Amino acid sequence: MMPVNFEWLHNVTIRIDGTIKASRRHTRYPVKYNFNTTKMEWEEEVVNFLQFDHAKNVKFVGNGTVDGHGFMWWQREYIKNNPYGRPCLLDMRHSESVEFTGIKWMNAAYYNLNVRDVNDFYFHDFEIYTDIWGQMVLGQFFGQHDWMGNGLFSMPTFPLNTDGIDPAGSNILIERVKITNFDDAVAVKPAHNDGERATCSENIMVRDCEVTYGVGMTIGSVPPSYHYACVRNVTFQNHTFHYPFKAIYVKTNPATQWVHLTEPGSGGEITNIVYEDIYIHRPIWWSIYIGPQQ
Repeated sequence: MMPVNFEWLHNVTIRIDGTIKASRRHTRYPVKYNFNTTKMEWEEEVVNFLQFDHAKNVKFVGNGTVDGHGFMWWQREYIKNNPYGRPCLLDMRHSESVEFTGIKWMNAAYYNLNVRDVNDFYFHDFEIYTDIWGQMVLGQFFGQHDWMGNGLFSMPTFPLNTDGIDPAGSNILIERVKITNFDDAVAVKPAHNDGERATCSENIMVRDCEVTYGVGMTIGSVPPSYHYACVRNVTFQNHTFHYPFKAIYVKTNPATQWVHLTEPGSGGEITNIVYEDIYIHRPIWWSIYIGPQQ
């Protein structure tokens, strides 16, 4: 299946009980122009596999699977042959009152579930899976600095960015999600003061998840911004990690060279972040890391 785009979808339930597979024909994926707010310039990028904008009262339910067929995208990333980047498995913007449950999301070329400028989202009782063995093989074949992790086999350290859930918004609940990957399990991204649905990523609860490998229940990264990058009132509660690269991870990045924080209202904050009842089994790198993104 080729990428699809939905705009202004309201009061709809999307049920997936079979398997949806993303096309491997990457040269047929459309390319669009997008403004990079970090570099403050326009650039070309590939479209996401499932794109939703300005959705409201939408539910994703079922016992099926969405498979991004990410392996060839990961391989091309090692040899720097993704000129327009990689697609998220699902990307949703400027949306509210959305629920995800039941469906398995797997092998995203880039992020699995990327939701930005959203309000009132509920993620629960489903699985996100990345082919960790495929990524290990690529790391061993292409990587120059494999890390011997838990004494059993080499671990890839090349950042393929296959994050689980990346929310930026307000009033979000994530619970009972099983995540297997080599990047952030849940990464709460900052919202900004120019948002339509949320001006700060706040009032977010993430609880009762099981993570295998992964790079943590994460905040950020949160570099200062012209539009004030904000994360506050976030709780991570009762999570179990098996062989994590990191488990508790807060990325306090400095401003980039393109940002000059002289305008009124610029800057950022990370405030009132709570981690409690975190169970970490055989960490590969650091159980807790707070500082600039690695």
